[in-house]
Amino acid sequence: MRFSVGDSSLVLSRPDVRGDSVIGLCKSVHPHRWAGVRGDQIREMEIHSARGTTRGKIVAATIVASGVAIAVLAALSSSSKGIP
Repeated sequence: MRFSVGDSSLVLSRPDVRGDSVIGLCKSVHPHRWAGVRGDQIREMEIHSARGTTRGKIVAATIVASGVAIAVLAALSSSSKGIP
């Protein structure tokens, strides 16, 4: 999660809200350390998800729905023909 704070930005991994602040692991420094920023100092937030894009989710849902529809049609077809 990237926070814009004043004229700089801060990237935190594993962010957590505690009270009026957001804390997280700052990996831009070595060794990694925990850092936090108060909510009233945050000007902008960017959240990146590793779970895929919206387009990818739509494609995956379409494939799953198509597979289910084909399975249902196959089951209905075989039951109407008397095949157990």
